[in-house]
Amino acid sequence: MYDAAHMAAPFFNLKGKTLVLIDWANVFHAQRKNGWNVDTRKLFALFKEHQEIQDIVLFHGTDEHEKSRSFLKAQSAIGYRIVTKAVKKVPVTVDHEGKPLPKPILRRKCDFDVEIAKEILLNLDTYQGFILVSGDGDYAPIFDVLRDRRKQAIIVFPKGGMGREYTENEQRKRAMFLCSLERLRPFIEIKNIPAGPKSNRA
Repeated sequence: MYDAAHMAAPFFNLKGKTLVLIDWANVFHAQRKNGWNVDTRKLFALFKEHQEIQDIVLFHGTDEHEKSRSFLKAQSAIGYRIVTKAVKKVPVTVDHEGKPLPKPILRRKCDFDVEIAKEILLNLDTYQGFILVSGDGDYAPIFDVLRDRRKQAIIVFPKGGMGREYTENEQRKRAMFLCSLERLRPFIEIKNIPAGPKSNRA
């Protein structure tokens, strides 16, 4: 399989200065269902192959676990600009089908709808293009603003994880480029490194 270093040309055909916004929790949880994981270093490298991309922002929550803080620190070292906030724990009494649970459970919640919309609105005069890596349909209305401002809009969504809000409105659908994360898989997938042979030495 290839990686970003072996791409014959930049993957996206960008029309000007571009901002990338990554809703990491949306991507991570969707990819767990799809059976492969994204290497954030390879993803960053793929985007940096495009000279038009000036900033890559990763949105992800912070909780009390050291693993969470270590992850964000590692992403910052790669080169991502980090936007984070505390993860909330919300009591839930029904399951995904609306059926009552035997007892309430606490579900982690940390949405970045407002923060991502704000980032786009504050940068409308700075960037010609916007790439959102997420399939969350809650972001769809902000793309109407991009259409009205004649901005290039690209959605990179996980397989099976694109909100219908992006396609049920024909005018909105025509104004953006929809790209499945599967198309980037050869360049950004985490590769499992096989263990070496066991030593027979005592």
